[in-house]
Amino acid sequence: MNPMNYREHAVTFGRDGHLTGVVCEPVNRRAGAPAVVVSNVGVNHHVGPYRMWVDLSRALAGLGFVVLRFDLSALGDSSPRLDGGDELARWDADTEDALGLLGGRFGAETFALAGLCSGVDTVHSIAVQDQRVRAAIFLDGYTFPTLRFWLHRYTKRLLDPRVLELALKRRFPSLARGRVPGGRLDDADAIYVRKPITREQFVQDLGTLLDRRVELLFVYTGMLAAQYGYAEQLHDMVRPLHTRGRVVVERHVDADHTFSHLDDRRRLIGSISSFLHARFPEGATRRAG
Repeated sequence: MNPMNYREHAVTFGRDGHLTGVVCEPVNRRAGAPAVVVSNVGVNHHVGPYRMWVDLSRALAGLGFVVLRFDLSALGDSSPRLDGGDELARWDADTEDALGLLGGRFGAETFALAGLCSGVDTVHSIAVQDQRVRAAIFLDGYTFPTLRFWLHRYTKRLLDPRVLELALKRRFPSLARGRVPGGRLDDADAIYVRKPITREQFVQDLGTLLDRRVELLFVYTGMLAAQYGYAEQLHDMVRPLHTRGRVVVERHVDADHTFSHLDDRRRLIGSISSFLHARFPEGATRRAG
């Protein structure tokens, strides 16, 4: 990408001046397009895992989108908030401060939010609350089991010879040459459990977003296969809400949770870029000041 397509600005902002980030501003802005906001993934600072947010910001700026990547309070280069509150409340307030920065200093009127893993909680919360949000992107977000999910999961297990072998060894220990590991096969899945939200609340919130015509992209990696087992699961898990043709759902089954492989990151960045490019078509642009 031609580096002259954008400029990057280090910024500090927030009521207490405690937040730190980088604005990637295109030289030619896409008229009417929302500004994009991304923040921490777990304890990773604003560059994102494997600099994913840096690459995404520059790719979107090349398409005319203003992008802010920033550290939530008490993470990365940002200081703690002085007004307290629980974790989600603090991060919601941080994100509202980020929208205020983009509106006040960069002229943004509407916004697109993207979050991965723990970042999904704030994206979901602010998207539902703030009428200025026009797009939301959820990477490895909320999941709920469906009948087809259970059928798919246990049918797959029954056909997996490794699962059958372990089951036989547990039933007949003499078949095992050594110690058979205890516990469930999917103990590690607990690492990726989302912050609790009921299915009913999720469906209600999703309906609110669709009524407001917020553009929605859901991406699930192969790392969440134990919770999200087939491509159409999102549509089934929000019934009776109709989402087919109204939201975009992708499964990146070869990708791990943090997109550690370059090809997987490139595919993800391409998906997000195509999603925003298609939903906010390029019109007349105005030169950045």
